[in-house]
Amino acid sequence: MRAWIWAGVACLVMGLSGCSESDSTTSFEETGGEPQTADTGESGEEGGDASRVADEDAEEPNNDVESIEECTFDSDCEGETSAPCVQWACDQNVCVEVASPQGAACEDGNACTSGETCDASGACVGGEEEAVESGPCELCTCIPDEGIVCAPSVVGTPCSDEDCCTVEDQCQVCEPGDPGCSDSGRVCMGMAEVSCDDGNACTVESCACAEDGSGECIIENVADNLPCDFSPNDCTTGDYCLEGICVIGTPLPLDDSNPCTDDACVKGEVVHTPAVSGQCDDGNECTVDDTCQLGTCVGGPIVECIIPECASAAVCVPGEGCIVQEGSWIPVGGGCDDGDDCTSNDACQADHTCVGQGDSCDDGNPCTVDACDGPGGCVSIPDPAMEGMLCGGVDGSCQGVSVCAGGMCVKQAGDSSICDDGNPCTLDECDENQGCIYASLTDGTPCDDGNACTEDDGCFQGACSGNDSSSAQTVTCSQVNAIDSGNCCCFAKDPTDEFLSAHVLDMGEQDAGTEVEVCMAPGVSNGCSGTGLIHVSYDGENWIELLSFATQSVP
Repeated sequence: MRAWIWAGVACLVMGLSGCSESDSTTSFEETGGEPQTADTGESGEEGGDASRVADEDAEEPNNDVESIEECTFDSDCEGETSAPCVQWACDQNVCVEVASPQGAACEDGNACTSGETCDASGACVGGEEEAVESGPCELCTCIPDEGIVCAPSVVGTPCSDEDCCTVEDQCQVCEPGDPGCSDSGRVCMGMAEVSCDDGNACTVESCACAEDGSGECIIENVADNLPCDFSPNDCTTGDYCLEGICVIGTPLPLDDSNPCTDDACVKGEVVHTPAVSGQCDDGNECTVDDTCQLGTCVGGPIVECIIPECASAAVCVPGEGCIVQEGSWIPVGGGCDDGDDCTSNDACQADHTCVGQGDSCDDGNPCTVDACDGPGGCVSIPDPAMEGMLCGGVDGSCQGVSVCAGGMCVKQAGDSSICDDGNPCTLDECDENQGCIYASLTDGTPCDDGNACTEDDGCFQGACSGNDSSSAQTVTCSQVNAIDSGNCCCFAKDPTDEFLSAHVLDMGEQDAGTEVEVCMAPGVSNGCSGTGLIHVSYDGENWIELLSFATQSVP
């Protein structure tokens, strides 16, 4: 139940005139309770004593409240009190203000202090100033009437975001309420992170705080065989990681088999650039002068097939080229033209070739090149390959030889030395007209027949001969002894069984150191050649080789 009052207490205290018994009002005692009725008389039915009114020096309760609440407990009373050191209490079921006990917490109205308490006089005292903490991007101060007020830092002001892995920390604008954003709308954030990137796709990099508070990089290898890119400029496939290193894979094929594209690897990508012009081959044998047009090989005109000499027609078939179809060949013996003006009666052969009968242009001069120049015409020109080469006199005539000079066979000066017949019993001379002339020397003219088994050699009827040497032991085919085969042919048995054949000469008894001249006469049988060997023996069984020499029969 609410009741309205009008400062009736003041009227009672001051004893103002004009108050009457009918000017009564509602008032509260300090001890609070039920409303009392008072008049201007000195005594009343209730014994209205002025001493019950609060002392003027004491802190007066709040008489300006607009209502009075009924209560049962102190906790039922609430609302702002009239002074820091008074509090609500429930007195006779009515909420009244009472003085707070000494030491009770109070609020002195200064937003910058805390911990105030009520003293014995009812004053709120003892508050301590609260510490003011500013954020990294704001400057905070405390104003008693307002409390803590923070001014934001200028955007770009250096700060520290307490993250060792960021650098260039600066104050930036943010929305209050966002993570890390102050009520003043500022946040300290690193403009860049500590760079740990080693450019290696096969490692994982991270930043961690070192003991000194700085950021340090931790690099670890990724698992082997994970894909990587060896180089962004290479055109490869299958690059893989191995122990933290990217291993290059297989090169990608560049050729697209199109002759009208330029194939290349450009920054890791295979690029086929179309060619707008240029020669190409479209793969069709029946087109010629194929050209590139915007990356495509376009066939040119149809090929004109060359008709063979022994065919009547030829056609081009894709995949085969120019062919002579069945029935277009000229029969064997049919007339044709072999394209040679120096042949006649040209005719087709079984192998479809055209063969003509050649006209001879040989002028018999080895120093010229002879050729046909048109139908029935022959030309002969000097042969550069024969210049200075022999062209005559090669039969050994003493008149001299001939050599090619400017297409002519020119005779050179003669040489009489070529007339030597090797016979010491002839006089060899060269006659300018007759050639070599051989004249016999006078009989008895000394000579050498080349036979070591003769002596007193001399010329006789143009031949050199000598007498048998009287000092030489001559091996003759007529000699017969115990170990001689008695056969003078090439294949007589050799008593040593080492050689093809042998002749044995029985020297009889000879003194040690005796020099013996041995001649083989008539020599080696006709048609025989080989090596002559001379052996000696003291018993006819054990032989010692003295010398060997080449032998050959002469006619």
